[in-house]
Amino acid sequence: MLSMRNSCQGHRFRGCKKHTLTFRSAVQLLIFLAVSVSIRAFAYDGLHRVEPTAVGLDPDGISAAILSLEETPGCWSVVITRHGALAAESYFSGQPEDLHAIWSVTKSVTSALSGIAIGEGLYPGVEAKMVDFLPPNLVPPENIKKLISLEHLLMMTSGLQWSEDEDWLPWVVSADPAEFILERPVDSLPGMSFNYSSAAAHLPSVMLETVLDTSVREFADARIFAQLGISDWSWDLDPQGYAFGGHGLHWRTEDLAKFGILFLREGAWEGRQLISSSWVEESTNPRFFWGDPWGALDELDYGYLWWTAEASGYPVFFAWGWGGQFSFCVPDLDLVVATAADGDVGSFLAERQEKAILEVIVDMVIPAVDPEILFRDGFDSGTNRNWGFSSADRAAEGGNALPAHPVDHRSSRKP
Repeated sequence: MLSMRNSCQGHRFRGCKKHTLTFRSAVQLLIFLAVSVSIRAFAYDGLHRVEPTAVGLDPDGISAAILSLEETPGCWSVVITRHGALAAESYFSGQPEDLHAIWSVTKSVTSALSGIAIGEGLYPGVEAKMVDFLPPNLVPPENIKKLISLEHLLMMTSGLQWSEDEDWLPWVVSADPAEFILERPVDSLPGMSFNYSSAAAHLPSVMLETVLDTSVREFADARIFAQLGISDWSWDLDPQGYAFGGHGLHWRTEDLAKFGILFLREGAWEGRQLISSSWVEESTNPRFFWGDPWGALDELDYGYLWWTAEASGYPVFFAWGWGGQFSFCVPDLDLVVATAADGDVGSFLAERQEKAILEVIVDMVIPAVDPEILFRDGFDSGTNRNWGFSSADRAAEGGNALPAHPVDHRSSRKP
C-alpha cells in the first residue's frame, strides 16, 4: 500500500504557515460555539489495506498522482480505493484521524438519508410535498410553494430565489435558516429551473426531523455511520436544532472513501442493505443532460444532490464539497478517490483547488487503473492474502467477465 505523510510537525496547513482566521472558518467557529456538535470517540474501523498492484493500480502512476496532489495548493489528503480495499493514501497536512469539514458532501449524505426514509415508508416517495413534512410554524402560506416536492429540493429546482454567492452568509448566521429560505420569493415554477442552493438543500433535513422519532444525526449514525465504522464525526446544528442539510458534516478522508464504496456497492455494506439499490441508481443518475465540460470533466450534470459527469471516457458520480472535498466514484473501474482540502478559501481559490484536484484524478489516477485486473471475490478482510486477477481468469472460473455496478446503464453514454 502506498502511504505518504508530510504532517509538518502537526500543523494542519501546507508549508507550516501561520493560519489566519478567514471568512468561512470564522462562520464555522460561530456555528460550533452556538450549537451542540455530536462527536463519537471509539476505536476506528478502517478499510482493509492492500498493495496497489493487488487491485490493478500502477504504483508508479499512483505515486506520480499523489506527488502532484501534494504539490497542489490547498490539497490536504487523498485516499484511493479499488474493489473496496484501500490501496494508496497520503496526508500532506495533518493526520489520518483528523476530521475535515466536508462542506457540500453533506448534501449527498442528506440525499442518502432521504432515500432511506422513503425505503422505510416515512415518505410516499420523492413526490412527497415539502409542506406536508414541515413543522406547522414553517409552512409557507403561498400556494406556489405548496407545489415544491422533495424531488425538487434534491434536484435544486425548488424555484426559491437564491444566490449562493450573495445569500449564503446572511442565511447561515440567521436565527432560523429554514425560515430564511422559505420566506424567499419564488422566481420560477418548481421543477423548471436548476439553481444551486445550500439553503434549499437544508430543507430535506428539516423534513426528516418531522417524520423521525429521533434526530437526523442519530438516524444518520444508526443507518449509515456506525454501519460503515465511522465512529468519530461531527455535524453542525442550526440555531433551531436541525442538522444542516447542505453542509456541516465533518469526516476523516477515509470516511469519504467509505461513503463512495457504499454507493459503488449499490447501497450494501458487509452483507447488509443500508440504502436501496434503486435509490443509489436514481440519485446518481444525471437529470439535466447539460453536456457541459468543467475543468477535466465532460458532461457535468446533477442527480439527487450528487454530481455526475464523464471522466477519461467513463461515467462517474461524485459528492463535491467546497474547495476540493471529493468522494469521486468510477463505477466501471470500481474505483473511489477521496480527497480533503482547504475549504477556508474564497470562490477563486476554491475553484482553482477543485479543478486542480479533479485534473489529477481524471488525467493521472484513472489512467493508472488496469480495467482488466479484478479483485477476487470473497476475500478475507482479516488477511492480506488477496490478489488481483484478470477478466479472462474470472470468466474461466465461471464468474462474470466484469463486475456489476449500480450505474452500468450509463455506460452507453461513454464516447
